[in-house]
Amino acid sequence: MTARSAVASGWQDDRGQTTLDFAVGASVFLLAVGFVVLFVPTMFDPFSFGDGAGPVVAERSATYLADGLLVADPGTPGTLDGGCTIAFFTANTTAAASEDCRIVPSGSLARDVGAISEEAATDESVPRRWHVNASVQALAERNGGAVRADDVRPGYGSDRLERGPDSRGYNADTYSTVVTIDGGRYRIVVRVWA
Repeated sequence: MTARSAVASGWQDDRGQTTLDFAVGASVFLLAVGFVVLFVPTMFDPFSFGDGAGPVVAERSATYLADGLLVADPGTPGTLDGGCTIAFFTANTTAAASEDCRIVPSGSLARDVGAISEEAATDESVPRRWHVNASVQALAERNGGAVRADDVRPGYGSDRLERGPDSRGYNADTYSTVVTIDGGRYRIVVRVWA
C-alpha cells in the first residue's frame, strides 16, 4: 500500500459527516419547523375570543335559561315556569311582570342571557360580539321549529316560542338542553354566532 492510498483511506475514515447523519439531522430540523408552524399559532387560542368561544357562549346561555332564569323553583333546575317561559320567549313584559318572573325580557335576547353586556345592547357605538337565537322545541322533533304558546299552556295564544334574529345562513354554534314545562318535556335550543 502506498503512502498516498493510506492517507486517502485514513482521511475518509475520519470524516465527520456521512449521508445518514445528514438525513437524520435534516429530518429532525423539518419536524421541528413543522411543529412550530402547526402548533404555535393555536397555543394562545384559549386566551382569545376566537371561533372556539361560540360553543361556550351557547352552552352558558342555554344553561342560564334552563337552570336559572326561567325555573319555577331554584331547587329544581330544568323545571321551568310555563307562564314565565312564554312571557320570556314572546318578549311580553306585561305578562312577565304579572307572573312575577325572575326577569322581565328586554329588547335584546343576547343581553338577557348574558352573551353581551348591557352597554353593548344599548349603545350602537359598542360592537356586538354575539348574536343569539333561542327557541323552545318539541322533544320528539329534530331540527324542528319552535312550539307555540298554546302547545305549552292552552289559552296563551299562537305566538311561537322563539326570540332573537334568524340564524339561517350563519355558521351558528348550537346547544340544546331538555327541560320540563308544566309537566311536558321540551328542548331549549340556543344558537350563537359572531
